[in-house]
Amino acid sequence: MDGVVVTGPADLVIRTCAPEEWLPLAEAEAIRRHVRPDDRAARFAAWGLARTLLGLACAADSAGLAITRDGAGRPHLADRAGPDFNLSHAGGWVAVGLSRAGRIGVDVEQARPCAIWDAVAADFLPGDALALWSGLGEADRAATALRQWCMREAVLKATGEGLAGDLRTLDLPLNARHAHIARGGRDYRVGTLDLADGHGLGFATDAASPPDILLLCEGDGAFRMA
Repeated sequence: MDGVVVTGPADLVIRTCAPEEWLPLAEAEAIRRHVRPDDRAARFAAWGLARTLLGLACAADSAGLAITRDGAGRPHLADRAGPDFNLSHAGGWVAVGLSRAGRIGVDVEQARPCAIWDAVAADFLPGDALALWSGLGEADRAATALRQWCMREAVLKATGEGLAGDLRTLDLPLNARHAHIARGGRDYRVGTLDLADGHGLGFATDAASPPDILLLCEGDGAFRMA
């Protein structure tokens, strides 16, 4: 397995691993400075899940792992010996991606009314794709925009460009759920998955194979393959 993406509801992560009780002090204090309670909860869940998975992958104490950021703000393990990782949260869901075979980016996003996508589509879809998208029906525009947004964000998070990158410069087929894209001298596998409650997930990795997708779920089993 070259990589894995684990995703699920933030409240389930919090109930399962209680990250507010053990995240490093500086990390927890930075999260508590966020004003909105739901934003604080999502960040605790995302970082709790990320550290839990990294601890398992590195056979190390999750709270004791040294995590730093590069010049663009992308987090990574300080010693670079462990897996590459990325995390995302939106609308009550979180996602964490890990890869030992290359870089990985993930993005989770909540569904939004079509009117909102109509207002911002030109900011992330290139001209040809925007013209095709504009001709779709309302429900298809909303669903397609969500998938495109998640995949494009995941690519820029994998490359490390983040907010500085231009989503419109990515050549992704409009109706694709899986694609390959060249960026920065690397070949990325890109994909998207529809989640519960109208959420969407996107991933991008330059590993030789796409990551396994695991859904956190209630009950006896901790994970379910997507």
